[in-house]
Amino acid sequence: MCIGRAAWSMRLINLIRASMLIQKERSMASYRFNATAHLAAANAGLVPIGTYQARIVDSMRRLARSGDGHFLQFALQIDRGDHAGRVLFVRVHVGSSKFTVRQLAEQELAALCAAVGLASFSTTHELHGRRLLIDVGVKQRGPGDFANTVRNYRQLAARADRID
Repeated sequence: MCIGRAAWSMRLINLIRASMLIQKERSMASYRFNATAHLAAANAGLVPIGTYQARIVDSMRRLARSGDGHFLQFALQIDRGDHAGRVLFVRVHVGSSKFTVRQLAEQELAALCAAVGLASFSTTHELHGRRLLIDVGVKQRGPGDFANTVRNYRQLAARADRID
């Protein structure tokens, strides 16, 4: 009688497995996807080295991952040319505990303010919509990993400095 129960248990286990497999096949969604289009977009991610007209579209204060203070992050959107609409991010580590890092950050922030025509500001929102010229470069973050960097800020020749 024990042999019969063992055989019955094995048959029941096999039926449960078969049922689970059928349910798994039924739950698979049909979805057509072509990865090549998305890979091409990802590889076209770098803005070529050059000078671009841009405007500040966003800013925020964030904590540094290292736990070493905070930084201001600015989003600069390219206004004209083949790369219009592209956004580059600039981080200025004004809240670093390291004197040299903080000093370099304050120099960069001063250059950014000069380029948009502000001597001072109370909130970073005052910089939003202001236009400037940016010199874009490329830096290597790791083997085969490159990113854009903003190397310099300059005033526009014509001072239409705010777009709302």
